[in-house]
Amino acid sequence: MVFCFSAETSIQPYIDQLKRKTQEKDSENFRDSDSSDSYIEKIRKKLDHDKSLTDSHSNYIEKLKRANPALEAVPEGSYSEKEKEKWEPLEEGGAIQAVREGRSELTAKKKGTIHHAFGFRYGASLRRSIYATPALQLRQFSDVYGGNYAPDLSLFYEYQLFHSENYGSIGIVGTGGLSYFHGIGTLGVGIINPANGQNFPSATNTTFQFFTVPVTLALNYRMNLARVLRPFILAGPSMIGYSEMRNDGGATKWGRSLGFYVSTGLSFSLDGLRSAWDLYSSFGVQHYYFSVDYSRLVTVLGDVNIGISGWNAGFTFEY
Repeated sequence: MVFCFSAETSIQPYIDQLKRKTQEKDSENFRDSDSSDSYIEKIRKKLDHDKSLTDSHSNYIEKLKRANPALEAVPEGSYSEKEKEKWEPLEEGGAIQAVREGRSELTAKKKGTIHHAFGFRYGASLRRSIYATPALQLRQFSDVYGGNYAPDLSLFYEYQLFHSENYGSIGIVGTGGLSYFHGIGTLGVGIINPANGQNFPSATNTTFQFFTVPVTLALNYRMNLARVLRPFILAGPSMIGYSEMRNDGGATKWGRSLGFYVSTGLSFSLDGLRSAWDLYSSFGVQHYYFSVDYSRLVTVLGDVNIGISGWNAGFTFEY
């Protein structure tokens, strides 16, 4: 006979183990929840405490106002508002704009000393007297070149030995220029036409080009005391190189003549323009002017005598 015995144990021990773990976890979460609730209560108590301090501070201010009625009549921020009322209203555009428009006592300051100047001039209205020695000249210069426009441009550089805004400036000036003439050749001797006994036309098909390159070394004095209007005078020896070319295969002639140059004029300061400050900030130019002058050049040595006089206009930059 076979006997079977069974113990009083659960037939699902693994499932029971999982249930116990789940119950323990739920119990821990419940305790954490209680702890969280207690933290929130602490925050609330702190806020209530801060509020009581604020109320106490407000009550203290009210107490001071009751003790001193003058405090009640002064609104918050009144001191700063009163100080603002004392200030003059600011003009639109700012201080820089006011300086440029001449509405401010402020002036722009340009640093550095002036030792140099440069610029250019254009012969706006010039009269010329050019003639060669009788051995070289067959026709008058004006007969060939006189009826055509002749541009005249010159550049100059000045080294200032002395510069003062009150007493003026003294400088050594070097000038170089270029003049150009063109014309139609004419016969030097009239030729008679046998058919009618009259002279043939003097004009030919030959074209001529005449160049002059004047170079001058002069001493310049500019009076600066008037500030806006600055008269000047310069004078010195001059040399003029010249060349004449023709298109008929004839030889090119060239040479030079020596003479003397003098000029006097007036420079108008343009420092008040906005471009003046741009020139200073970009290139260091401290003053610049529009200049008008009357000049005269006369040669005394050379095969070609050249005399030029008239009005010039241009710009000068000091730095």
